[in-house]
Amino acid sequence: MDWEGLLRTNRQVVEETIQEYCLRAGRSPADVTLLAVSKTQPLEAVLAARRVGFDYFGENRVQEAREKQEKAAFEGARLDIIGHVQSNKIKSAVEVAQGIQSVDSEETARELSRRAQQQGKVLEILLEYNTSGEEQKFGVRHFGDLERLAELVLRLPNLEFRGLMTLAPFVNDEKKIRSCFAQLYQARQRLQDKLHTNLPVLSMGMSGDYPWAILEGSTLVRLGTALFGGRT
Repeated sequence: MDWEGLLRTNRQVVEETIQEYCLRAGRSPADVTLLAVSKTQPLEAVLAARRVGFDYFGENRVQEAREKQEKAAFEGARLDIIGHVQSNKIKSAVEVAQGIQSVDSEETARELSRRAQQQGKVLEILLEYNTSGEEQKFGVRHFGDLERLAELVLRLPNLEFRGLMTLAPFVNDEKKIRSCFAQLYQARQRLQDKLHTNLPVLSMGMSGDYPWAILEGSTLVRLGTALFGGRT
């Protein structure tokens, strides 16, 4: 498998798409960060991604992230955990990651803070907002709860509250998907006004919907299939 060739080709397509939709939205492509979702991808794919210049990765499962990290897959790069973190995996998550994009409860936030203090590191945090209302998804469901959680995270030591994350529904419905992204943007604006804090990161948009996310203000797109191809 020519991972380097595949990744170079796909990255060019993605970057051209980002430029196109930023132009349509009146935004600068420099305002959109590309995160390579390496979950379930083999070690050789991640190493190839590093060789061709990717320096920001996302993993769903803490154990998989640790196994790859132990083989130097993310050396010199940034790694975020983008999936739900179980309580018994928080210690390991703090050890391997620079950021956690899926915080949705006070218990998780407090434990992340405690573990980060123990390890002497500052952890970047995104709160996950369930904008689709789907029961099977994680994330805070109501803005009032999101605001209370945000207030807590701002007070907790060794956590740096950077913004919000959401998952759009897996449907072929532009209006419905963009509505979820617009909700996240509006929630960010409300939190900034209410809490008098700057939240620069809106993590929204994956391989099937990132152009629409860019139109709605995404600053960070999480792409797996669009870069690595379909997973086996």
